[in-house]
Amino acid sequence: MELASIAQRYLARFKLNYGKTLSPDQWSALNAIIGCRTPQYGQISLECGACSWQSTRYQSCGHRSCNQCQNHSTTQWLERQTAKLLPVEYFMVTFTLPEPLRKIARRQQKVIYQLLFQTAAAALQELAQDPRFVGGQIGMVGVLHTWGRDLSYHPHVHFLVPVSSRGNREIFEAALRLHGGDDLSLTMLFGHSHDALAAADLALVTGATASLEAVLFKTPMILAFRRATLTGWLARRMLDVPHVGLPNMLMGARVVPEFHQQHTTPWALSGALMELTRDTQARRRQTECFQDIHLMLRQDSAVKASDAVLGVLDGVAR
Repeated sequence: MELASIAQRYLARFKLNYGKTLSPDQWSALNAIIGCRTPQYGQISLECGACSWQSTRYQSCGHRSCNQCQNHSTTQWLERQTAKLLPVEYFMVTFTLPEPLRKIARRQQKVIYQLLFQTAAAALQELAQDPRFVGGQIGMVGVLHTWGRDLSYHPHVHFLVPVSSRGNREIFEAALRLHGGDDLSLTMLFGHSHDALAAADLALVTGATASLEAVLFKTPMILAFRRATLTGWLARRMLDVPHVGLPNMLMGARVVPEFHQQHTTPWALSGALMELTRDTQARRRQTECFQDIHLMLRQDSAVKASDAVLGVLDGVAR
């Protein structure tokens, strides 16, 4: 059964339930899907110049949302994008609009979708400029999806980002060979940090963002921070804080062991990891604190922001 026949069959009920909430663009798409390859868009006459064969065909609607006539255009678009791919590894990065903000997006689709694209792309570029990641500008291809697989309203943007991670991988592999680590049961992952954190018993974390991700995955960890000598010297004199790691700062206590500058030696870090592996109580204390941090961070800020913006919009509408 075609989508058009389903839409036509339940059109009256659909209008009754959702007619007041649809935008003009959505009505246009629905009208095109129902009328595609019907008398609504006219017909063309066909005939064979070598025989007496003749026929007629109804014309397609040509609407980009029509699954009946736009498959060829979609295939051509994919081929054009594939031709632009570089011979490097790619990551897919997804930015999702929080559920409470989707009420605003439904009323102000053009504005919110543009903001979602712009802010997500800007965030990626800002991360890429950091020398710890890329240290320069990156290119990307973004695609907006407004619905989830369960057909719920779920605006999100997928970015396909090329990254030059092969050089880092080769450096790591060379270090393993130099130190006789070829026989280690070791798997290197790129672009699957969340999968690794979810499966890990514990983690060695070297970044602030990564430490917060480990907290959310409730993965016990050791923190290691090593900066340029001058940067570290300035930080010690300018920042009067007992802890640098985000989990410890949020809890106001040394929940996670921290190692800094000259103390981040392989022997110190491996020793701390082995000790944490054997200390069941220490791992349990970390996961309990991580649960507290998770609850602390869940302040329903998205709900509060959504209500505030909707109040302003409703005031303007009146």
